[in-house]
Amino acid sequence: MIDDFSLGGKTAIITGAGRGIGKSIALAMAESGCDVALVSRTEKQLRESCDYISSFYPSVKCISIASDIMEVSGVGEIVSEVESQFGKIDILVNCAGVFVMKPFLSGMDNKMDAVPDFNIPMTAEEWQIQMDTNVTGAFNLTSKVAVHMAARKSGKIIFISSIDAIKGMSYHSAYAATKGAIISLAKNLAVELGRYSINVNCICPGFVHTDMTDFAHKDERMRNVMVNMSPFRRVTTPRDVALLAVFLSSSASDCITGQIICVDCGVTC
Repeated sequence: MIDDFSLGGKTAIITGAGRGIGKSIALAMAESGCDVALVSRTEKQLRESCDYISSFYPSVKCISIASDIMEVSGVGEIVSEVESQFGKIDILVNCAGVFVMKPFLSGMDNKMDAVPDFNIPMTAEEWQIQMDTNVTGAFNLTSKVAVHMAARKSGKIIFISSIDAIKGMSYHSAYAATKGAIISLAKNLAVELGRYSINVNCICPGFVHTDMTDFAHKDERMRNVMVNMSPFRRVTTPRDVALLAVFLSSSASDCITGQIICVDCGVTC
């Protein structure tokens, strides 16, 4: 293996690491030799992920932190715990997110049997929970971690956005708005934090089959639409996203910052 792609001796915080893309990123980073701090609100899932990592990669240190990144006090505790356990923070992956699929307007023949109460338009509460988790939570943790990275003049920050922020799709308006905000945040931080040798990049996954999107992938009609939008005629896997995250966390990507990279099997071609 080329050393530039190794994460040996590095430490990372991964949010949303209890399942889905976040968990896959945590496993891939551990496979690459990185010590990992797994963060989410689901303690049981975090422990299972850490147990798996400890079993297969015994030389890697893994800790789990059950916390809500929407709480400012909580993110301070996350950073303090990682600093205490690992002594430094080299990498931050902002992956925690929620997705609500709803129409913007009523009375437009909105039919989606796989989604309960789909005929009811997006509510203010559903808008806010996505904005709070996907945007504010990422901002809260990044602002705390960036202080430590700036002091060391080194760091890699990765935001997980979505192709929804790039390609318009029906019924994804609120989620897409949050992911568009993440792209803008990443590009602006890349400029502002570059003076501290901090790389900031954004990954936009395509139609990834995870627990959060299981309802869509189990619906044959929706699944066929997603598959047929790809030149490869397949959907993206969590592992596809994880491998790019490892690259963007390694020294092989030291000259890459402010970039928005789609991992979507060609859906946005």
